[in-house]
Amino acid sequence: MNENETIDDLITYFTKITNGRSSLGNSIDNDQKVRRVIQAIPQSWKVKSTTLKELNDKEEMDFMGLIDYLKTYEMKRKVEKTRDHKRRRLLHSKPLLPSSMMMKSLSKMMIKNSPY
Repeated sequence: MNENETIDDLITYFTKITNGRSSLGNSIDNDQKVRRVIQAIPQSWKVKSTTLKELNDKEEMDFMGLIDYLKTYEMKRKVEKTRDHKRRRLLHSKPLLPSSMMMKSLSKMMIKNSPY
């Protein structure tokens, strides 16, 4: 799986391969499916893939449960990435005028535009 691909892309590709193997009479059991998908997770997910490997070693994980878990994690990463992007944008934006400077500017504008 590449960094720009989604979990849905990975599962679609994986399902095509496993269905092709099944049609040839060489099916893959649940444990093999889970291990193969975990191996395909990108390097940026390394901590998550290590955790999943350890969980799968303790007890056999359901393939559909793994997919749901990965989709949830993917959504959390997107939300965090969006938050980080917004924070960076705010940090790099122009600083606001201090209130005393704003008041002076506002006073000058009002005096200029005053009919008196």
